[in-house]
Amino acid sequence: MKVNPWLVYGDAFHQARQFGVRDKLFDLLDETALQPPQIKQLCAMLFGESALPEPEVDAKAFVDAVKDLADKAPRVHDVRSGELESWVRAKALKRAVAKKNSGGGCAIM
Repeated sequence: MKVNPWLVYGDAFHQARQFGVRDKLFDLLDETALQPPQIKQLCAMLFGESALPEPEVDAKAFVDAVKDLADKAPRVHDVRSGELESWVRAKALKRAVAKKNSGGGCAIM
């Protein structure tokens, strides 16, 4: 997936979108790079886990928690590689979350 390369776009996502899942996140997947809160929301839906760390507060803890969940989940067929892979590419997820968290922070003077 070009705009969200951290996510393996498996058949389950494609079928959910075809059958009209109404969550806006599914529409955004191929339109724009998801923001950290959206990434967290999608990962929570994907893995059925709502108690994920906040990616904007502790990106490393978030990526580690998602990687742990992804490692425990069944592999998914990646249409790009033709291989069975984890739902989430941890290195790309780390870059996606870090890129969104760099700069623009709050500063007290």
